[in-house]
This record gives sequence, C-alpha cells and structure tokens, in this order.
Amino acid sequence: MKAQDDVLKTRALAILRVIEHGEEVSQRDIAEKIDSSLGTTNQALKSLIDSGIVEAEEVTTRKGKRGFLYHLTARGMEEKFNLVRDCLMRRQRDAEEIASEIERLKAELNHR
Repeated sequence: MKAQDDVLKTRALAILRVIEHGEEVSQRDIAEKIDSSLGTTNQALKSLIDSGIVEAEEVTTRKGKRGFLYHLTARGMEEKFNLVRDCLMRRQRDAEEIASEIERLKAELNHR
C-alpha cells in the first residue's frame, strides 16, 4: 500500500507542477506532460478538485471547444509544498540506501 501511496503522491505532484504554470492545458495535455493515461489523469484531477486542491474554471478554448482552466487553490499551494518535501525525504532515504548498498558491494569485492 505504501508503494501505491508513493505513486499517487508522485502523480499528484506532477499534475500540480503542470497546473502551477498557469497556462491553458487540457486533461489530455496534462496526461501527455506527466506520461500518464488520460483516464488515470482524469481520476487524479477529479480527486484533486474534490479535495479542494485544484479548481477548474469552465472556459471556451482557443479552438472554440468547451474546456477547463485549472488553478491551484491556496490549499493546493500548501499541498504542493508538502508533496515536494515528502518526495525529497523519500529520495534522500533512497539515496542513503543505495549508498549503503554500494559500500556493501565494494566490501564484498575487496574480500576476494
């Protein structure tokens, strides 16, 4: 379950980073930018909107179609900060574990 939580947090952070730039992006654009399926992106965006992290404003796009502009709410900016902090801590732990494994491997090679 923890690995799945990490995946969800990583996806949410990726979406928030795209939205933070404030450009007009469709769900399809977001999905492409974060290398995710449209359905998965739709589900994640819906969750972020339902949680009050992102707000969607209905607009007519440059192509004359109905679309949405996505914005981070104040809560969304705070959540992005928390996700970045959590991601950094996970990556630092991973780096420490890798460094430790490298030292074990070197020690095994030296005991030949």
